[in-house]
Amino acid sequence: MAEAREISASIVPIKLAPVTLSEAVRSLGGNDDPRRIVNHLRHRASNYDALTKGRPRAVRDVIKRRALAQIGERHPSLRAECEQQADALPAAN
Repeated sequence: MAEAREISASIVPIKLAPVTLSEAVRSLGGNDDPRRIVNHLRHRASNYDALTKGRPRAVRDVIKRRALAQIGERHPSLRAECEQQADALPAAN
C-alpha cells in the first residue's frame, strides 16, 4: 500500500517557481528564518497546495518530502532545514 502511494505521488510534477532567497525574505517582510522561508517557498512558490488538496495524509507527506527535496536542491543554504522538516514527517509505511 505504501508503495502505491509513493508511486502515485511520484508521478505528480512539483513546480517550483524561480524565486531567489532575497525575494522570499522580502516577501516575508525581512524575516530570514530558514523554517519560514522553506514554508513560504513550499506554499507560495510551488504548486504544493494544489497537489495536496483533498489527498490522503500519506500521499500529502510523500509530496511534501518531494517539494522539500526540490527546495533544498535549488537553495543549498536551506537544505538542512528541508531535511529537518522531512525527517519530522511520519515514516512512510
